[in-house]
Amino acid sequence: MDVALVAGLIEERDSQGPGYSSAYLIDGSACDLLTRKMGDDGSGNYRCCTEDCDKPTECRGASIAALICMDADFSENDRRQAAVLGRMVLRETAYRILCVPAHMMTYGSREVALAWPTDVSVVVANSSPKQPSVLRFGTEASCVRGNENMVRFAVLL
Repeated sequence: MDVALVAGLIEERDSQGPGYSSAYLIDGSACDLLTRKMGDDGSGNYRCCTEDCDKPTECRGASIAALICMDADFSENDRRQAAVLGRMVLRETAYRILCVPAHMMTYGSREVALAWPTDVSVVVANSSPKQPSVLRFGTEASCVRGNENMVRFAVLL
């Protein structure tokens, strides 16, 4: 079985301080930057990105994008989120998947997943036990509590 994954990580610290909170698509030997977190949650654990760093990419017939944690709290008026959706549509793929690496404690992860347009599948991988991880396809959302360790596979093709 071939597997591709999206990983959220905080990049190495440098002379400017903490590294960026980033999401990468890892597929075989390829490792492509999808996004960096722009929102500041006040933790001091990462450096906020101040430039356009959203790079949806095509992988195996799907357009894959990522937004990290609070950056994915959907609003129809958010220019950045509209740009990400537009870039996904430009890829003209059969599927659009938004991956959300997160540590959501106050944002409702299920509500965040359900707020996105239904033609975008949303995967919220939440590391906080206060909110669930969520797989949302169409209008159906499947939640996994933060204290459960589970791997779920979804066949798209």
